[in-house]
Amino acid sequence: MTHTLKREIKRYAGIGAGVIIESLSYALFLVPNRIAPGGMTAVAIIVNSVTNGFLPVGFSYFILNLPWLGLAWKKMGHKYIIRTLIISFISFVFTDIFIFFVGKYLTRPLTKEMLLAAVFGGILNGLGIGLTFKNRASAGGTDLISQVIHYYTGFPFGQTVLIVDSAVIVGLAFYFQDAWLFIYAMIALIISSFVIDAVQEGISFTKCMSVITTEVEKIRENLVLHLGRGFTIIDVRGGYTGDDKKMLVMAVHRSQLAQAKKIILEADPKSFVMVGPLNEVLGEGFKNPKMEEW
Repeated sequence: MTHTLKREIKRYAGIGAGVIIESLSYALFLVPNRIAPGGMTAVAIIVNSVTNGFLPVGFSYFILNLPWLGLAWKKMGHKYIIRTLIISFISFVFTDIFIFFVGKYLTRPLTKEMLLAAVFGGILNGLGIGLTFKNRASAGGTDLISQVIHYYTGFPFGQTVLIVDSAVIVGLAFYFQDAWLFIYAMIALIISSFVIDAVQEGISFTKCMSVITTEVEKIRENLVLHLGRGFTIIDVRGGYTGDDKKMLVMAVHRSQLAQAKKIILEADPKSFVMVGPLNEVLGEGFKNPKMEEW
């Protein structure tokens, strides 16, 4: 089996897992409690309610995607549109199947606590969408609508997503005459967004240290000797004093952070140390870039 074929199998397995998990979030937590952490889902829930359940949520979601896929055809290319159409179709099938079986075999919703439904629904939803996005795919929905609006109007994509999601969530709360639905939907949306980012970028326990110092050799020797960490040296000049100094930039594991700070401050008590989070680090001593290819 070639490397390319293995990568494609792994990629589509990730997409399949993402679609299933996202569908479960709707069936178990979100749809039974009328919580929609996204624009298109909210409209699908309203359509399902207006038709007294005649049009299932998943099917409504798929049909609502079609006009936007048509508008996106010229701008985004046929490969993207066909892939999105297939994934959107599979997503609607799984969503409606899961909703049917959950409704049939569970005598009541998994939880009637709206906050719990919003939290756990948001986590599952974000995990599913994040896996799909990580494998360079999408099931359409708000992202597709926002991309079409962005391409045709030039309006910033991020702001378009926020406006579309918020407007439809407000519409959902207004339709069911329940302001709390808006609050819980926003909670689910925020949690889902954080989980999507975590899945795509990874949860890292690595920190970035930037050290401005005049004692480069002392610090270098001790860091290499005690931590085995290398770093990059950049020439800098103080904005206030105008003095020439060096800036050391390096990535360290969280477990090594305290020791690294101790080494630096012992070597140069006057050094200026900045520490910040790193979402992901690829390269020697950390993740192998080849392992991250999909």
